[in-house]
Amino acid sequence: MDKCINLTDALDAIRVKGKTGGLQVYFGSEVREILKGIPTADAVSVVRCSDCQFFRKYNNDDDGHCEIWFKGVMANDYCSYGEVNDEESN
Repeated sequence: MDKCINLTDALDAIRVKGKTGGLQVYFGSEVREILKGIPTADAVSVVRCSDCQFFRKYNNDDDGHCEIWFKGVMANDYCSYGEVNDEESN
């Protein structure tokens, strides 16, 4: 499972740590230590229906049919069964 941080929180943490009045330069290890202190959220990658191997397009419309759920879906939908389509056959 991926760990995600809020970009604004990360930038703020680096900015606050560097408040010395001048230009602050960090080494990679320093940045890693700053970022480790930021709260994380558990996250999983999702596969959008339009990128899924089980998605079949309706004609020229962006929406289509899901072969897992046997129902119409919008291209921007997603579910936990999504698997990336390696072919561009849709």
